[in-house]
Amino acid sequence: MMTDDWTLARVPRLYAMWRMLSSGHLCLVMERIVGENLEAAWPTVTDLEKSIVCANLKTGIDALRSLPSPGFFGGVGLTNLPYHLFWTKDREKLICGPFQSMSEFNTALVAKLKMINTGDIDHISAKARFYERNLGTMFGTHLRSSHTRIFSGRTYS
Repeated sequence: MMTDDWTLARVPRLYAMWRMLSSGHLCLVMERIVGENLEAAWPTVTDLEKSIVCANLKTGIDALRSLPSPGFFGGVGLTNLPYHLFWTKDREKLICGPFQSMSEFNTALVAKLKMINTGDIDHISAKARFYERNLGTMFGTHLRSSHTRIFSGRTYS
């Protein structure tokens, strides 16, 4: 899916992507969008210009978040979720995904937390028990199984 089809936000095109087997690093070859580096320019812009930049960023992020859901929680092409909290050496589907529902996603997070508890780390065990009881409802409707999926900033990093 191309963001150009759904938003006015200027997003670099992805030309190639692969994972280095030796290190596990994900490599991306992307379009370079020419322009002034915002971090370098920030100290020299006026408060009005900063407000305009922030408004433009918000518009762009809102546009990216409005992209239609791919219908699952996971990596590109219905693969494992590429995040350390959802990784196991044996790539267990229960923890690594992809997940078809928010409920499966929450179950994976709790299962991973339970795996981390390898000794006297009582607070991790307590956190896992808390999440197991409350994760589906602790943020109101935001994390229920029927929640509309959105892209996060992490999706594009």
